[in-house]
Amino acid sequence: MKRVFLSMLFVSMLIPIMAQEQSTVQEEENVNYLIDGNHRRGFSSITELGTSFSYGKTFFSISETWGMRINPYLFVGQGIHINVTKNKWADLAATANVRVNFTDKNIAPQFISEIGVNKTNQSTYDNEVMTLKDRQFIMQSGLGVEFRFGPYAALTLNGGYKLLTDFNNNNHGGFVKIGYIF
Repeated sequence: MKRVFLSMLFVSMLIPIMAQEQSTVQEEENVNYLIDGNHRRGFSSITELGTSFSYGKTFFSISETWGMRINPYLFVGQGIHINVTKNKWADLAATANVRVNFTDKNIAPQFISEIGVNKTNQSTYDNEVMTLKDRQFIMQSGLGVEFRFGPYAALTLNGGYKLLTDFNNNNHGGFVKIGYIF
């Protein structure tokens, strides 16, 4: 499990670095087109660590999101989320993500929405009665703040509500994450 976790962490850090190296020449030629104020348009990657809670348990959460910053206010992408507890993976989710900044300043409040599918490792919950099937629909929405350091780097702090459903039963929870935007 440790090797898988470290490998995924390494790959999630490597992808944005390779993408930035390939696009450096194009960005230098089109600097005025790609930068709106203090935000860079184009490919962006968000790596977040935090905690989530559902099923009456707390999980260590890792998420990686790749997408496009359309303008200073809108980011659209896709993400992978892993929740881990007791050295076992608990949930693996694939989501579509939208982030909307309320301002284009260096400190920007934002709305976050993520929808997708979630696969649960049933053996993680062996002492509990699961009310949901092992494949679920996931929806997360919340508020956060983006602290921008320049057109190529930012920190994000966010939290919100999490819904897991198999369309017969629901499970409610939440999340708190801190991340880095490349």
